[in-house]
Order: sequence, then C-alpha cells, then structure tokens
Amino acid sequence: MQQDEAIAIVSKVAVLAQGGGGKIAILVRKLGALADLITDEPAKEDISYFNGLFSDTVPEFFEFNAFALSRITDAASGEKGASRFAADKIIDSISDELLTCSRRFEYGRSYAMLLRALRKHLTNECVAMGPSERFDYIVSIFSEGSLRRFSDYLDTDISMMTVHSAKGLARDTVFIPGVTRFAWPGGICSRCERAGICSRSAYGCRIVDAMNMPDGLIEEMGLLYVGVTRVRKAVYVSASMQRGTNNGNYQVACPSCLTSLPGIESVSGTVMDGEG
Repeated sequence: MQQDEAIAIVSKVAVLAQGGGGKIAILVRKLGALADLITDEPAKEDISYFNGLFSDTVPEFFEFNAFALSRITDAASGEKGASRFAADKIIDSISDELLTCSRRFEYGRSYAMLLRALRKHLTNECVAMGPSERFDYIVSIFSEGSLRRFSDYLDTDISMMTVHSAKGLARDTVFIPGVTRFAWPGGICSRCERAGICSRSAYGCRIVDAMNMPDGLIEEMGLLYVGVTRVRKAVYVSASMQRGTNNGNYQVACPSCLTSLPGIESVSGTVMDGEG
C-alpha cells in the first residue's frame, strides 16, 4: 500500500540522515494522496525537512512575494539601498512574521526556511555588493519569484518537492515514489497497451515496442529523467501495489513501464531496509 511505501521511504531517509548521508530529496510527480502520506511521516520520526511542494505559479506564492516586497520597500524607505546588516534585519523580520502568522500562508514555514537560505547566500556570496546593488538584487528575487533557487543554502539536508521544481538542483540521494501504472505515466497507459507498445503483468508494465512510443510517454520518460539526474550517489524509484484515488479509496496498482527502463534495477520491497 501507499502507506507502507511512505513509511519505508521516510524510514530510509532517517537512516541516511543519521549516518551523514548528505543532501537528500524526495521527488514526487505531483501533489496527491501519496505526497500527503509522505509529508505526514517525518513528524513521527522527528525529522526536520523542507517542504517544497508549493507551486511557483499559484496565487499564494504570488501573494507571498508581494508581501515580502512590501516589507522590503517599507523597511528601506528613505534609505539609499540596504547594508549587509540592514538586509539581514529585513529578511529576519519577514521570516519571523511568517512563522508567527503562519495561518496566512499554507507554506509559510517553507518560505521562512528559504528566506534564511537567502540570508546565507547574501552573507557568503554577495559580500562585495554595495547597498544600492544589494537592495536591487533582493527586490529582483521577489519580483521574479525566484526564491526557490537558493534551496542549496537550506539549513536542513532533507527536502521534498515535485520533480518539476527540482530542475537545476543536485542531491546525494533521491527518492522518486509512486511510479505506478496510471499514476506515472498516467492515462496514456491504456492507449499504449491497446497499441501493443506496453505489456502488462501482475509484476508491472514493460515497454515492448520502443520504436512507436507516443509523445506523451516520451515526455513522462523525460520527467523521470529529470528526477533521476538530480542525484550524485543513489536513487530509489519505488511503486506500491495499491494507489489512492481522488475519492479516498484504493485500487490495485502495479509498477509503471518506466520502472523497466534500462538502468533501473528491479529489487524486492525490502530494499529500503538495506544499503543499496
């Protein structure tokens, strides 16, 4: 079941984190039942992580950037830019406000973590900037909605986000859950099966006619490629034998044809307990 998959992933993450496993990312294809189950588990294991499942294109993120910009411009009113001390003070103030008024933004804690990452970036990489240049640079970050790009400076080594939002990042270990038929690549599975492109069994789907794959399947393979290539050391691609539906029920599932691609080795469900 997906619950078991979520527990296995987070348990393995905990083992890696305790052993100094470096930067770790859990990358999901999209929000949904499995993503919710996984985000529920870290608290049980007392694991601190960055929840980056928010979208950069939804109204809340636009509202957050507008909120941050207003605080920045108000704080710097009448000043000629922002000194290093002033920039730190402004960012800390916005972060504190997010944490004390977390109900305003669903992902307020995540935005606050990214603000601290930005503060670290400014301290480490922008020492030579003058006040005016520093102020303009900070304003541009929120005007463009590009705060996520400072994820490498997060205080926590564990992140969870969608594959789409992970582009450009690199992690030591990556987990890609939920690679099941109809979930990933999705509804295109039926079309591929009818056309004889894929063959299905109780153990999963397998591509048998790679020369005639439809564009949609190729795009989904490309998305998986993005996730797999975020890794420096090890990647775990997982699938459960049951998946959640939109109405809260469960249906029988099997591994996606994407798990049969060259380079992905099929292993038992207990692999999360091991080292490989």
